Amino acid sequence: MQITLPPDLAKIVQRKVDSRLYKTPDDVIRMALEVLVEYDREDEARLKELQDMVREADESYERGESIEFTTMEDLLKVDD
Repeated sequence: MQITLPPDLAKIVQRKVDSRLYKTPDDVIRMALEVLVEYDREDEARLKELQDMVREADESYERGESIEFTTMEDLLKVDD
């Protein structure tokens, strides 16, 4: 596969190679993609965690384990 990068990204890749952190432009791109994949995994995990929290809150509400607030003052009283 061959890709063409915009000049600004090509300069970043070249700087990484010039710094000797990476041997080739392919190494830079490979690492960037690995980081992106990990970032996506973490995003998916965070999303699942939030979905689980919402589901748990909904179930708690359905069981009547909720408190109704009509004003900010009501909300602040709960912590007292």
